[in-house]
Amino acid sequence: MSPYFIAPDPSDLMRKHMDAYSRVVEKLAYEFDAIFVDTQAAFNRYLAHRPARSLSDDLIHPNKTGHMIIANTFLESIEPSG
Repeated sequence: MSPYFIAPDPSDLMRKHMDAYSRVVEKLAYEFDAIFVDTQAAFNRYLAHRPARSLSDDLIHPNKTGHMIIANTFLESIEPSG
């Protein structure tokens, strides 16, 4: 599962660090034939239409809606495609 930062601006310094770390996690998942759950991409889709504060007061710890996005993304990632 990728780390995430609930900020819509990819130029935000903390977001840049999270994105770099996420690329490492994704590479390791590929190397070890593991499922990679891209939570940042899921948050990005949501944030394209809503403010970041609708998911978190501090942009790090998700509220109920944020946790729902994480859970749904995880479930979608582990479901067999076909």
